[in-house]
Amino acid sequence: MTWSDDRQSCYNPFFVTDQANNNSIQVMDAIAARDKEFNRSQLDVIDIVLNGEVPLLGFELPGGPVSAAVGYQFRDDKFTNTPSAVELAGDTWIGGTAKETITSGSREVDAYFAEFSVPVLSNLELELAVRREEFSTGQSATTPKFGLTYAATDWLTLRATQGDAFIAPSLTNLFNPVSCGLSTVTDRFGPFSAFTTACGGGNPNLTNEESTSQQLGFDIVLGDFDMQVTWNNTEFFNRIIGINGQDIMQLDFLNFQRATGFAGDGLPGNQPSEQQLRDWVASPASNKDIIRDPGDIFTILQVNNTSTINAESVEVEAIDIAANYRLSTNDWGNFRFGLQATFIDHFFYQGDASAPVVDGAGLYNDVTGAAPELPEWKANLNIGWSMGNHNINTITRYIDSMPYDGPQYTFLDGIGGFVRPQNMDTVDTWVQVDASYTYRGIEMFGGEGAFTIGSRNLFDKDPQPSPEFAGVIGGLQDPMGRNIYARFIYDF
Repeated sequence: MTWSDDRQSCYNPFFVTDQANNNSIQVMDAIAARDKEFNRSQLDVIDIVLNGEVPLLGFELPGGPVSAAVGYQFRDDKFTNTPSAVELAGDTWIGGTAKETITSGSREVDAYFAEFSVPVLSNLELELAVRREEFSTGQSATTPKFGLTYAATDWLTLRATQGDAFIAPSLTNLFNPVSCGLSTVTDRFGPFSAFTTACGGGNPNLTNEESTSQQLGFDIVLGDFDMQVTWNNTEFFNRIIGINGQDIMQLDFLNFQRATGFAGDGLPGNQPSEQQLRDWVASPASNKDIIRDPGDIFTILQVNNTSTINAESVEVEAIDIAANYRLSTNDWGNFRFGLQATFIDHFFYQGDASAPVVDGAGLYNDVTGAAPELPEWKANLNIGWSMGNHNINTITRYIDSMPYDGPQYTFLDGIGGFVRPQNMDTVDTWVQVDASYTYRGIEMFGGEGAFTIGSRNLFDKDPQPSPEFAGVIGGLQDPMGRNIYARFIYDF
């Protein structure tokens, strides 16, 4: 039987751009074999806040009185995860045969904070803040912040801030049961590059993700033109990230290189021999979470412990730019131009204490879960026009090109005439235009309505073909093609 003989009974694992190739409900029910799951989260919060001016016993700063806010917050957080019937029975299509269980967790949080606004001069303001949080699950943090704002002229304002912050692991990060799904992995020891089973759950050993950040910036306002430029540097400690199957595979190959002195990079033609791989798998130093087929050592059956971890360190430096210009005409209506852009100077990350520090800025970062796709430049250009009840808005989205570091081959190559680009080395620049037209002021039934018609990916730009399993660069580029929509809003 071929794909065309009984399309409604075939499973399509790829991005869908033509709805005729979408999977039917019956196929998805049979493949996923998942009944209803039940997740319940409950959060109870008590806030006590006192604010006002701080008495200075007759003394007053040149800029005016000092304002303050102090408070206390109590949070009671609970969750329950009830897996589906097939997961409770250990009968899932993807994964092992272990039976999942109903999981629950709870914690209480005490938080104290204080904030002060100090007008040192009429054009110089100091802001101070501190927050203390204590979790019944063992985490705690004290985070101070301060900032300065200086209005140098009536058109120029300078800003500087520095502060600490933290993110506590969620209850699901800590206590989620182990579950399995599909993950694409590329093996540096052999030709395997495809989906495999990946299993992971909560990590009760997680600690707080902490960060220290600095910002310097300026704001310019000149009539109908304004611009804001901000330099950011943030250093994360113990960053909470989801480690994927590829991370585990990469680290295992790195440990193999360090232990054996192997000089190859793991790409086709520079991979270890089968005997070298067998010796490494038998070694206590190899990662036992990577399960290979005993009958074919080059086939990856399953990767375990793809859960949430505390990464060793991450440091990000970027510049954010925002500018707006408004133009009004008597006969042609009002025009609006807006630009938002971000430049990433560097993104240093270390996913594991034994891994090297890597700069992910300007890279596709397919081989790690510690960094997303990071084009150096991303920008949106907004152009709007309005006249009377008519309004047109367009957004041009730009994403910079970057080197491609994903797989170059998969087991699907050559099957049924399926052909992918080979030796791909660049993710191309992506430019997408979205547009909409709105007519407002439709009076009806004592109320007012507004009608909008628009399109995402107006010029139907196709995503770049890729050797990856999905076949396209889906994380940065729109795989859906042109989408047209209409919307009606009625206020009464």
